[in-house]
Amino acid sequence: MVSYATVIITFANILATIANADICITGTSTTNTAFFGNYQQNTDDEGNIYYEKDQVFCDDQPEYLYLTNEKWQTNQELNGNGYSLLCPDENIASPDLCTAGTWMNTGSIDSTIQVTANACPVPDSTPSLGCDYILLQDSGNANNNIQNGLYTKIGTGDNLYQKDSYLFQYSKLSQSWIIAEIDIRESCQNPSYYFKSTDTDIDGLSVGDENVEIDITYPVQDGDYSCKQPKISCLDSVPTAEVLNNALCNLPCNLNPPSLECDYILLQDSGNANSGGLNGLFTKVANEDDLYQKDSYLFQYSKVSQSWIIAESDERESCQNPSYFFKSTDTTIDGLSVGDANENIAITYPVQDGDYSCKQPKISCLDSEPTDEELNNALCNLPCNINPPSLSCSYIEIDIQGGNYGSDGIYNKIDNNLYQMGEYYFLYYVQGGYYAITKSDDRNLCGNTGPTAYLRSFDSNIDTLQNGNSITASLDHPASGTATINCLAQPPTAAPVPAAPNGLCVAVTDNLILNSVLLTDIAGTYSLMSQDINGQPAYELQTGCGTPAYIAYDDVYPYYFLSTNGNDPYPSGFITYCTNTASINNDISQCVWQTPPNWNGGDLVEVTSGGGCACGTVISASPIIMSQDINGQPAYELQTGCGTAAYIVYHGGIYPYYFLTTNDNNILSGWFAYCTNTASISNDISQCVWSSDLVEVTSGGGCACGITFDSGSISPNGEPVAIKLKFPNENIVIPSTDPKPVGIWSQFMDILHTEW
Repeated sequence: MVSYATVIITFANILATIANADICITGTSTTNTAFFGNYQQNTDDEGNIYYEKDQVFCDDQPEYLYLTNEKWQTNQELNGNGYSLLCPDENIASPDLCTAGTWMNTGSIDSTIQVTANACPVPDSTPSLGCDYILLQDSGNANNNIQNGLYTKIGTGDNLYQKDSYLFQYSKLSQSWIIAEIDIRESCQNPSYYFKSTDTDIDGLSVGDENVEIDITYPVQDGDYSCKQPKISCLDSVPTAEVLNNALCNLPCNLNPPSLECDYILLQDSGNANSGGLNGLFTKVANEDDLYQKDSYLFQYSKVSQSWIIAESDERESCQNPSYFFKSTDTTIDGLSVGDANENIAITYPVQDGDYSCKQPKISCLDSEPTDEELNNALCNLPCNINPPSLSCSYIEIDIQGGNYGSDGIYNKIDNNLYQMGEYYFLYYVQGGYYAITKSDDRNLCGNTGPTAYLRSFDSNIDTLQNGNSITASLDHPASGTATINCLAQPPTAAPVPAAPNGLCVAVTDNLILNSVLLTDIAGTYSLMSQDINGQPAYELQTGCGTPAYIAYDDVYPYYFLSTNGNDPYPSGFITYCTNTASINNDISQCVWQTPPNWNGGDLVEVTSGGGCACGTVISASPIIMSQDINGQPAYELQTGCGTAAYIVYHGGIYPYYFLTTNDNNILSGWFAYCTNTASISNDISQCVWSSDLVEVTSGGGCACGITFDSGSISPNGEPVAIKLKFPNENIVIPSTDPKPVGIWSQFMDILHTEW
């Protein structure tokens, strides 16, 4: 009979016989990982089988696997109390026979623990890479992309590569490739890391291996990044900028950028004190999606920042966070359709604070260019709280020194900082911060360019004007000029003109049409009218002289006008005006009447006191016949005051002709033309056929100095010549004429004549 003790011993011997020589314990838990590894079979002094784990890197404590209470368990002390890992099955010959998924790890079931009856694979020695550079890409997620990019080999040891403050390296303890901020290759502490991979494909990299797909355990690539396939390259030189840019890209998988159908994008109110130039019209770039251009700026959708930006380069597909001048993540832009106008949007840049905090950025999606007014409004970048100066003058009188610029005169106040004289406005241009004379109300004009200005001044002394004050203001336009500006409570008036007992006599240049009126039709005696016009005495042309005409004072402009309209002298019947009305000392005969600039033909109109002249009276001058003959024939001399001395004289001898010359002693030294048919003119020089058709000579005299075919009393075709005069507010610049030595007996045709 076999005793019970014998049975127990026999069972132990059976176990010893069945037990395997090597046991491998593995798992993915982070608890009790020191007990994972390869165990080799041993027998204690009493013949009991146990297993002891092989010592590995950084493992300086023994680990044992043995039977206690007929259950396999681990401990750092052989046959010690308590356990780290425990198989709940009893009386099994070998740990590998424990029911799968039932191992306990510190009191809880750990289904990841696997125990096999064979030796664990012996890890190779620490891998060593021969790369000069490591390039990682597509290894990030929504919150972590620092690991992508180029790492450069550093130091003399193996497997240490650096990018900025990050180190790509092999950790012996975790037997994995990691990225950390310190060198932990030989550390026995579990490292903190930004990247981890146990993929052995990295161990075998050789120079030239590019875009090798690898598995990583960190960071976790889920959600929008679940499609990513991390890649690694082993290089011996720095990659191209394009390759590096692609590596740094961290766009999610399912990104579907918005797409606009607009032909034009109009932005407004999106600037601040330092950034107003981005407002305006952006035009779609041909054959490009969501790319619009204005000058050097591109409005576009950036995938990497998932926002609408304005940049100076195409950043739509760039994986680098772009530099931008404008940024908005407002999804209102994503949904724009053609025709959507002035849609309010939120922007993150530029920051609109301070004087621009009231701005509400707007965007429009258009299929055609906006009107000039709409574009001008979009370009406006005025701050919210601007307070322009305010003038209290009822009237402003402006005299620009150095010439008559057409915009001099009296301006009547019609609104705050807005004064008008005819078609001209004197105003304060808010955006430019200066005073100007313009032809429209441009006070609040906004845009990249200011108004067309006939006067421009930044002189702040104008701000201080009060009724009764006068200043001399510096001008920016005309350049380096000055202007006298009078601030008036009432408009100035000309001194009353006393009634001329015998009226006024108006004489005119013959055969000349002035402002559509034949001057001889309004020449004659003007009598004092029984009633004033616009508060001043007025004179009326005697009846029967052709066209009713008046000399009267205007109700808007402080001048006397010669006009065909007595009730409204200007502009409806305007012929010419008394340019010095304010200083004629009560005597209209002292008037300087308007003539074209640089006119050398004498007065067009001459007004004298006393009346008594006939209808159609012309300004005349008596021909001057020289007191002595020259070369036996009568000679003619140009009247004095016409510029150059000139003569019509007979030469005789081998040249039996009349000559037009500037030298009466040496005729040929100064001649212009000669009378080719002298022998047949029957003593009438007006019958001459001159050697040049630039000369025409008629009998009777009566023409002014500098007379030309198209501006004098005689025209080539015998018809009256028309001249158009302009009152200053019409701002017409008339080209100069070239004075010539002509007068009552001759005239030159101005080949380059200008029709006024």
